[in-house]
Amino acid sequence: MLARCARCQGTFQAERFGVQTCPHCGGVLHLADPAAPASGPGAAPPPPPAPPPTAQQPAAPPPTEAAQPPPGAPAGAGLPPTPPPPPGGFGPPPGPFGGRGPGGPPPAGGELPAPFADRARIGFLRGFYESWKLTAVEPGTYFRRVRIDQTGSAILFGVIASTVGGWAQAFWSSLTAATTRAQMQELAGRIPPEWAGIAKAFSEYADRATSTTSLVSQAVFAPLAAVVGIFVSAAIIHSLLLLVRGANRGFDATLTVVGYAMGLSILQVIPECGAAVAPFWIAVVLIIGLAEAHRCGIGKGAAAVLLPVVLLCACLCALAAMAISAAGVGAVTGGMPKGLGL
Repeated sequence: MLARCARCQGTFQAERFGVQTCPHCGGVLHLADPAAPASGPGAAPPPPPAPPPTAQQPAAPPPTEAAQPPPGAPAGAGLPPTPPPPPGGFGPPPGPFGGRGPGGPPPAGGELPAPFADRARIGFLRGFYESWKLTAVEPGTYFRRVRIDQTGSAILFGVIASTVGGWAQAFWSSLTAATTRAQMQELAGRIPPEWAGIAKAFSEYADRATSTTSLVSQAVFAPLAAVVGIFVSAAIIHSLLLLVRGANRGFDATLTVVGYAMGLSILQVIPECGAAVAPFWIAVVLIIGLAEAHRCGIGKGAAAVLLPVVLLCACLCALAAMAISAAGVGAVTGGMPKGLGL
């Protein structure tokens, strides 16, 4: 009889009913005997047995015990355990804070050490660069999560950056000292005679500030000046924070913020604009850093940073007004007739 393979649609001569092997493709098919009685009304013929594995189709491996969860087990049972995520940190992993967003909560284990505080593990230069970058670019995220009990690293960071910046500033000043003196002398010549005393004072100050002795002293005492500046600034700012009720986490938090913010003093290595940009950038970082480290808000952080600036500007304006008034009185007195007794 003629049979047709359901797999390759090829025909061949079959001599019996039952399980057959196609001579064209090797597929197994079942030829039902129409004369055989069915096991039940409408019963279908039994399916053919599974074909044996071939070289092109290797047998599937038997399922393991881990892939067969017991009945009633929750979803995911029997799967291999998922490895724990790596611990978060400030370092080079994706994102500076272990891949978490900048507004994420601190880790359950506490705050994170600054990269510079972890310099023994990641290297001095790398730790310094990572801390500087986070301070300058992401101060809110950085000071929200940095540890405040490692003040020694913060002070060292600020001293190094301030010292390098001071050395650079002294070097640039030595290159432009002659030009600065000439400009001050030219400016003094244009000032009216009644203000000659003020002009002379400014000229003498410029000469002393740009002298070789002054520049060498500035370079030699730069580290000491940096240490004193950090502690004095932190003391003043913390006192003002206490005044506005924003010192929620103690003096160590203020000292940490001031130390790392002073790291931006290294911008003085950029000639001309570096010394002008650094103070404003430091002020912005201080405001944001204090607000996050003390959890006191931007308003109180700004008050603690800007109040000394406002007071200093007010004092300078008062001194300038007194000097101008004295110069004006001197000019009027000098122009009066001697008989008036003035």
